Amino acid sequence: MPPQIDEQTIPDVYRSYSENQYGEQAIFLYEYWRERGTPCKGDAGWEHLYNVVDGKVPELVLNRPEQMWLLACWEASGALKAMREQIREERRRGQLSHWKTMRRALKSLEGVRTAFHGTVAQFGMKSGYSGRYLPTLMLKDVMDSAGNLVTDHLWFLVGKQLAALHL
Repeated sequence: MPPQIDEQTIPDVYRSYSENQYGEQAIFLYEYWRERGTPCKGDAGWEHLYNVVDGKVPELVLNRPEQMWLLACWEASGALKAMREQIREERRRGQLSHWKTMRRALKSLEGVRTAFHGTVAQFGMKSGYSGRYLPTLMLKDVMDSAGNLVTDHLWFLVGKQLAALHL
């Protein structure tokens, strides 16, 4: 079983999960503040983190699909270079980033039942732990009942109630 890696256990990272046809799992993390990518694999031991250098991991032997997944993760995290530069600049000036402020505001609403609204922006699929794909939905410009922007986007799993809306 892979380790628990979510916003509470490891905040402010790009994360990606992969599971191959044999059930072997891998997780890729890119820590923005350290500017470091690290994959970990179940068959290589979850406790071992490896450094990614130019999209490759010299210490790991990866098959072609694993290499392609790792490279896609590396490219995706590299595509966020502007975000990393913004974080670096805000850290230099001692300011909180916009997204970090939003996350703190959302955390203060934990356990509070209230109404929000947003615009359906995108549908997608995500791989579940069992290997089957689950439908997802993204709302953009999510606002509270007073019209204050709470977050710029939010992904949901499409469960029975959302599916019944036939969006």
